Amino acid sequence: MRLKKPSNIFLILAAIVVTMLMFLFEISNPLGYIDWVFYLIPIFIVALSNSLIATCSLLVLIAGSIIVGFEISPIQMSHESIQQTEIVNRSAGYVVLLLFALVIHLYRRLSQSKTILGRLNKELSCANKELESFSYSAAHDLRNPLNSIASCVAVLSRTKKGMDGDALKAIDYIKQTTGRMSQIINDLLALSHISRTDLRPAPVLLSTIALDFMNALRASNPRNVAEVIIMPELTASADEGLARILLENLLGNAWKFSSKNDLPRIEFGMMQTGGKSVFFVRDNGVGFDMSTAKQMFEPFKRLHSQKEFPGSGVGLAIVNRIVERHGGAIWAESEPGKGATFYFTLQFQN
Repeated sequence: MRLKKPSNIFLILAAIVVTMLMFLFEISNPLGYIDWVFYLIPIFIVALSNSLIATCSLLVLIAGSIIVGFEISPIQMSHESIQQTEIVNRSAGYVVLLLFALVIHLYRRLSQSKTILGRLNKELSCANKELESFSYSAAHDLRNPLNSIASCVAVLSRTKKGMDGDALKAIDYIKQTTGRMSQIINDLLALSHISRTDLRPAPVLLSTIALDFMNALRASNPRNVAEVIIMPELTASADEGLARILLENLLGNAWKFSSKNDLPRIEFGMMQTGGKSVFFVRDNGVGFDMSTAKQMFEPFKRLHSQKEFPGSGVGLAIVNRIVERHGGAIWAESEPGKGATFYFTLQFQN
């Protein structure tokens, strides 16, 4: 059976009683030069109350007991050297008592802070898991009714007899909206999956992943004659699946935001900074204002309108989550109309 901690009032009263007993015992039968050591007992008792005011009040009471005890104690003698020795002894003892009380109080505060911090961390972890689970469930549950809407619209679009122009425009609008919502749901599921999946670090040839993806983009968009520069043999220790998603998002953004340039240019490389390998993806696209850069890694925080550049606004949030899970960092540099460069590091690097 676990013992219940006494109340603070009981501890404070007990400390006062013990202090007075020590005082009465001292003036009736002096304990010697180290009699102040016994005052550690009431200090330890009052420290259990975790009350700084009570501890300070007890120290004042003990100081008075030591002074009065010295004046009326039988050890008081006329010899001046003995009196001086006793004064020094009691003064030094009281300093030790102060330090002891301070250490006890700080230790109690630190223990309490660690307990609170541990509980808050646990609550935060549980809240994050619940939020991720809710995001996954909500996105997954939305997919079925959205597919039903898309199927009905597909049937209506094949049966155009008797429909006027406004009805056909409404059907096209529903198609576009459901398509965009489907993309958002898929991105939310991807973001949740990245947070929940286990990392499997292994040597990954990033240059090969980047080259394969850019070749696929060129094949699907032959009109885009972007100049693509990929530094060869770039390797990192990372989860291969997440590294692929990371590069596809960054390179896909570079392709998209430089597509309106007459001569698009995209570069993937690496540089050494402070003994660390820093990878980067650079383009000469529309760029952005750095004053809005902080929000770009948050979900659904877009720096450009949907009409200018379509997208769900979740891509960079996915990139940021992947980099964080690898213990790295990501940041960007840009100017409007002068392109953008995204830098990132990974903790496990060759």
